[in-house]
Amino acid sequence: MIPTCEELVNITKGKWRNLNDDLSFIGISFTVYDLQKQNIFIPLDEDEASYVIDELEEVKKKGAVAIVTDNINFNTTLPTLVVEDANEAFKNIAIAIRDKTDAKRVLVTGSYGKTGFKVRLYQLIKAEQKVRTIINSANMDFGVYRALSVANKEDQVNIIEVAGANLSKAKKRSKVVQPHICVITSIGYEHLYRTKTINNTIYNKSSVVKYLEPNGICIIQKDKYFTRMKENIIEHNPNTIIKVFGEDDSCDAYVIYKEFNNFGWDVKANIEGEILEYRVPFPEIHSIKASLSEFLCAKLLGVELKNVVKRYKYIKNFQSSGKLYEVKIDEKKFLLYDQSHRGGIENYESFFETLSYIKPKNYGRKIVFTSEFVDYEDNEMDNIDANSFQKLISDAKIDALFTVEKFSEHIDVLKDKTIWKKHSFDYENMKDVVLDFVRDDDILCVKGIFESQISEFIEYIETCQNAKVDEYKFQK
Repeated sequence: MIPTCEELVNITKGKWRNLNDDLSFIGISFTVYDLQKQNIFIPLDEDEASYVIDELEEVKKKGAVAIVTDNINFNTTLPTLVVEDANEAFKNIAIAIRDKTDAKRVLVTGSYGKTGFKVRLYQLIKAEQKVRTIINSANMDFGVYRALSVANKEDQVNIIEVAGANLSKAKKRSKVVQPHICVITSIGYEHLYRTKTINNTIYNKSSVVKYLEPNGICIIQKDKYFTRMKENIIEHNPNTIIKVFGEDDSCDAYVIYKEFNNFGWDVKANIEGEILEYRVPFPEIHSIKASLSEFLCAKLLGVELKNVVKRYKYIKNFQSSGKLYEVKIDEKKFLLYDQSHRGGIENYESFFETLSYIKPKNYGRKIVFTSEFVDYEDNEMDNIDANSFQKLISDAKIDALFTVEKFSEHIDVLKDKTIWKKHSFDYENMKDVVLDFVRDDDILCVKGIFESQISEFIEYIETCQNAKVDEYKFQK
């Protein structure tokens, strides 16, 4: 699938230096981190380019067999394709590779849940179809180009995550991907500092349908933004076929029955008339709706759901989607619920609603260690509904709350402040306080915005003397 040396010249309008007849390559990398054997390396920033010059032997050792650069003074013994603009060259190479495959391209965007959807859909269908994706949260321009550039001729599906907060960038990335299916996982207040209003967020993210292939489909959630989302999609592309997942039977995919059991959900759902019964091996309440979108997308890709439905109980979450662990430190055993990689108003609403279903065993307590709910730079504070959170937190029946950083600036979310045990802006002052407070059979729930240090608490527990940390076995 990777273009030949001659094709690369035609695609990029570049010129080769040091080209030899023995040159062969099987992939493209744009960071030292992801550099693989027999790859073309496109250093897209000054640090990467400097690394190539200063550590040429290391770059060769890691696998680079050729360089693409727009620096005419770039001096290396490796075969080098000199182009006018390296970023544009990478984009054009990705498009050329895209056009060599018949794979159905699934573009995934949204405020939350993009990476989780991508990773879970990949696991769900990979045994049925040849599917390609990048298993991380790279979703800016270069991440999109890379996701296209790793495709193979035999691929049937390519799942590509796209950030869509900025209107022009969302359209640009959609044009590069030219998706057959768009999935908009959710809408929320995240990155409001960029979009200014929630209506702008909806408009920008819905613009990914602009360059859908003919008969293209967009999967959206039936939530409080549903009507505006649908109207915006039609405005951007009137020919879009819209499929809906949600809670009621007006949706193409909807929940018939759900029951919380053993930190997961037993679900019965209708997916376009096909009744499925399956196990969702995650405690998060929002994971039920997420599963609907994944099954719906799988069916639209031609997957026989009867062949994959039993597989769902073995699916693993991406790290930022949350993990549940069994922890033993000396003679003390407790559960650790890790939601420390993602904040945001909607994310915290789901977190506290999920906690209302979680029950410690025996005489265990429910303990929460959290940062503030939102990144203050995102201008989301005014959108926190204190009354709503007071009810959510009350229903969650939390026994003890420990907080860090700027949580104290929205303390009005607590109706019962007696559960608030201790606060410090500095995480370092809290980690031992929290861990010492935990006892046998407790459930320690750690939640924080991405920008906080609180995710380090999980690593701290793992490195404690005599600590044993194992992922919770949902299928006991």
